[in-house]
Amino acid sequence: MNRVFSSVQLDESGTVSGLRDSLQSAINQGAKGLLLLIGSANKIDFKQLPNLLRELAIPAVGVVVPGVLLQDQVYEDGIAVCGLTSTSAATVVPDINRSEQKLNHDIQQILSMNPNPSGVLIVIDGLSRGVDNFVTTLHDCIGPDVQVIGAGCGYRDFSLQPNLITADGLLSNAALLLFTTMELVTSVSHGWEPVEGPFLITDASDNQIQQINYQPAFPFYLDILAQHLGRAVAVEEFAALANHYPFGMAQLDSEFLVRDPVNRVGNAIVFAGAVPTNAMVYLLHASPHDLVEAAGSAVTDLRGRFSSRYGQETGLNVFLIDCISRRMVLGEDYGDELAIIRQHLPNNVSVLGILSIGEIANSHQGGIQWLNKTTVIGGLA
Repeated sequence: MNRVFSSVQLDESGTVSGLRDSLQSAINQGAKGLLLLIGSANKIDFKQLPNLLRELAIPAVGVVVPGVLLQDQVYEDGIAVCGLTSTSAATVVPDINRSEQKLNHDIQQILSMNPNPSGVLIVIDGLSRGVDNFVTTLHDCIGPDVQVIGAGCGYRDFSLQPNLITADGLLSNAALLLFTTMELVTSVSHGWEPVEGPFLITDASDNQIQQINYQPAFPFYLDILAQHLGRAVAVEEFAALANHYPFGMAQLDSEFLVRDPVNRVGNAIVFAGAVPTNAMVYLLHASPHDLVEAAGSAVTDLRGRFSSRYGQETGLNVFLIDCISRRMVLGEDYGDELAIIRQHLPNNVSVLGILSIGEIANSHQGGIQWLNKTTVIGGLA
């Protein structure tokens, strides 16, 4: 069968017995493997799920995500049961916060069992400090010609809990790789634009910035906001304002690479992705209209490049990765973003996806990038 998913169905039972029925239904429809996208607000005790997965006659793995996206709806407590057309496609990589050499060895072994992939779907612990290194190492292993689409998994409240579920147990700091021999196409857009800057990152380590323009990062960031807003900004406003004012690094022939400030440690700012020392950054902002229009433009771009099969066959999916912080910024208007995505697709195409903590896609420069506050959508080429 020339597709990735044999079936997709939503389980909203909130019970192990109800989920068991949904899994068996997918198997009855011809699934050779199972991928479970699990809304983090689901009432099931996730510790019960490894036993359930061990009962199955086919391999299965689950990822906990802030929300499941189906058509133009978000399900924070639902589970999308996705039947896979291959028995060997899904592979778990534990402990991603390791050296590049060790990760390279493990990924090469996985590739030996899945030779010559044309596309890869990644779901990775969105709060792991190993994300950027893993993404870079994966690119070194698969090369620039393999199209990648991916999401950071985790919980709606950003709590540090295990978020990848296998028959052997629950994992954190891990990644799931889903290989396909079918060529993929992806489109990326976010709508954020510079309003202040540029500023020089003068001291940073991984995803923490200690200094900007040779000054302590956190007070400097508050000063930037105060200048932009024309008023004093209190320390207590950081969490609310930071979601609307991320940093961005300029790229050639592409939108800014967004970095989302998510926390502070003393005078350092913690971001949802690496920011290197000596990078030039801008303060970004976007209106709700800008965000919704950007999502629509991503789909329009994708439609111009994906397979003509989407207008002819039923049962085909596009895979949508949409950042949880976009929903937080848009609030009640988030439905407009999902609606415009749905409107720009053929009627017989289904939308399946993840409300994510970080997004992954190929860059215009040829590498694979870890993104923030971005809409990524992919389909068959």
